[in-house]
Amino acid sequence: MIGGKYLLVGSLELERAVGEKWGLAGFYDAGNAFDELGQIRLAQGAGMGVRYYTPVGPVRLDVARQIGEDHPSFRIHLSIGYVW
Repeated sequence: MIGGKYLLVGSLELERAVGEKWGLAGFYDAGNAFDELGQIRLAQGAGMGVRYYTPVGPVRLDVARQIGEDHPSFRIHLSIGYVW
């Protein structure tokens, strides 16, 4: 079975503006889904990213890596968002 009855997730991010239109970010994520409280094993990842601020919201490009894995992999994530 994939997933679980419970979900526990958390994230910390530090973003710093570099000039008027650019920014840098560092982040740490942890979480997982599980069926029983005794089965909690948090998957962890950390990474860095760049931000480009537009009038309709930031364009974010992040690179993250798994933590605590024997053969960690990398992930690239692109996000284009609208800010209210």
